Amino acid sequence: MQKNTLLRYLLPALLLTVLTSGVIIAFYANHPRAELLADTWSYLYVVDRIVVAGQLVNAWRLPCYPLFISALYAVTGQGNVEAVSIAQAVLFVLATLEIYILAALIFHRAWLAFTLSLMVGINLTLISYVKPLMTEGMGLWLLASLTLTTILFMKTFRRRLLWLTAFWMLLLFMTRPEWLYLPPLLFAYVLLMAHWKHLFRRLFPHALAALIVIYAIVGGYIYTNATQNNFVGTTWITNINLVGKILQYNMQDHGDPSNPQHVEIAHTLDRYLKQGIWDPYFIMAHEPKLFGNNISEPAKYAEYIILHHPKTFILKTTPLFFSSLTAYAQESRVDPKGTLGQPLSILHEASYLLYFSNSLFPFCVLLWLSLFYFKSNRQNPIVQAMGLLILICVYGILLTTAGGYRDYDYMRIYVLFDPLMIIIIWGSLLGGLLLFWNKVIRQAPFQKSKSNHMRSLLFSCCCLIAVVLSGCEGELITPPNNHNLTLVSCHPEGRVGLLFMRFDNRGADVSSASMQLHFKTPYTQQPVTMHINIPAIPHNQERLVTIDVPVYASTYWMPDSLVKVNLSLPAANKQPQTTFTMVCHDPS
Repeated sequence: MQKNTLLRYLLPALLLTVLTSGVIIAFYANHPRAELLADTWSYLYVVDRIVVAGQLVNAWRLPCYPLFISALYAVTGQGNVEAVSIAQAVLFVLATLEIYILAALIFHRAWLAFTLSLMVGINLTLISYVKPLMTEGMGLWLLASLTLTTILFMKTFRRRLLWLTAFWMLLLFMTRPEWLYLPPLLFAYVLLMAHWKHLFRRLFPHALAALIVIYAIVGGYIYTNATQNNFVGTTWITNINLVGKILQYNMQDHGDPSNPQHVEIAHTLDRYLKQGIWDPYFIMAHEPKLFGNNISEPAKYAEYIILHHPKTFILKTTPLFFSSLTAYAQESRVDPKGTLGQPLSILHEASYLLYFSNSLFPFCVLLWLSLFYFKSNRQNPIVQAMGLLILICVYGILLTTAGGYRDYDYMRIYVLFDPLMIIIIWGSLLGGLLLFWNKVIRQAPFQKSKSNHMRSLLFSCCCLIAVVLSGCEGELITPPNNHNLTLVSCHPEGRVGLLFMRFDNRGADVSSASMQLHFKTPYTQQPVTMHINIPAIPHNQERLVTIDVPVYASTYWMPDSLVKVNLSLPAANKQPQTTFTMVCHDPS
């Protein structure tokens, strides 16, 4: 009997792995190069600080994701951004399997768990945020691991699982700062479940100790930030979110009129708003004096406004709880002309439509909370598990809508718990249909059925694999041209004095290389010349080279002109072009 049960759940898990991996491989093959977004550079800056100076604590970004990148660099080579993107795909496959196990533990139906997890595994909306070098892929996996561990704890109440839950929470908010306040809420919920099992006294000391350890680490991180980086907090991104929030709500004129600094900040923000500029990053770049010192003064000004006008803030935030559920944005996009462009475009449309089912989330919350309200249903493991998932999702939505100021922010952060929302919404719908079906045919709810639904589902998925593979045309790897190295892009981060240069190898393996940089800077009359070593780049791969520009009297000599790059390659690597001239400065 146990062997049959294992096979009943194992075969769908194997098929889920194949399908999820196949869709990810197809998506990556469609546009294979690693994607670096606007926020990626700040994480790569922290990676540089970790590699060069061993500095884990940074006022800009939390350390977990940069440590992940640093570890991959150490194994696969410095600047191997493609390896990071691929590793994030592996984490997504693991997260999908965890969602399958989670759904199986909740509903005890292999076909239902498979269906729910498949909605996650082949969801191009989610995968589009996993491929770029950002924290969403890692955060999704961490939150899935945290939720699964918590569910296992609620079923067994083993103390080591409680500590493992605390470990996942620590990693999660050392990756994404908005999850900093989840531990007390989550522990309160599981201790309530333990109280109903008469296990509260045995588990409370461990939960309290875990909270103390978690926030002691957070306190040590904040203290190090204050002493080392002159910033009291975890990341100054929260400061700019505060400013963005009052700009979103048009509350910039609600400061203290008796405070000259508040008046100055309000006048400055009003000047930009009259020009239709609402982006605090743009204003920060053009008002360095006002937004200096980690934006501390504008953040205090914004905090004053929110604390002194809480009713206005809450009234403006409440509608966002509902509208943000379907605020859609895709990050990494399917190339219609690339490999498998047509079937991937169809799958993207399906993922797009699936995302709008999030509008049903409030109704599902009301359903499960009403079940939780009645004592007769409160002890049901399904009700308790769904209550946990709702707690996590509602927490994420509240923190996101209260702190985020752009629709893009909502979508990007919702990616982490969107798999849990799929379980809540579609688990409720499909589970309700199952209850109705069992009632019609006079079977007990969730009783084992001898039907061949699982076999039909497995056969259908095998047909789906055949259809997808039949649409594969051409090679998955772009054939090399007659160049060894091509300079793909150059990105400056003037705030920290770094240049990032991407080199793409479409020729023979390059074991070693170097380059000479020549550019002008407003701080010296003579052009700056730098000699930089390039790491080994195998054929059909790319590397990101991080360059510290010279500094004089605390001023970075960033380029304000075209950058000339002279490549020096081994004698065996001959290519027609070894000199590149490209823009590597901020035109604004």
